[in-house]
Amino acid sequence: MKKIRSNEEWAGLVKDQRLSGKSVTAFCREKAIHPNLFYRKKRTPPDSRTFVKVATTTETRGAVEIKSGDLVIRLEMPFADAELVRVLRCIREAENAVIS
Repeated sequence: MKKIRSNEEWAGLVKDQRLSGKSVTAFCREKAIHPNLFYRKKRTPPDSRTFVKVATTTETRGAVEIKSGDLVIRLEMPFADAELVRVLRCIREAENAVIS
């Protein structure tokens, strides 16, 4: 039966593997995890699979404003769907970034 793990469980497994000193292959064999899945989860930060809450407002002058926290992005109409997707990905990455 397929085991479904939460993002927190995957983060814990990645940390456990790192601290164990074992290879990914050995660790995965011990935990009954397919190594390809483990590598995929290890590469993808847990928060990157969540939605980012943004407020959008459409203005009558043919522009869209996207607000996230203090960040405001204004897209002039018309714009391609791919452009909007890139902007939203950048917002998500910025919100997930660790600022030191």
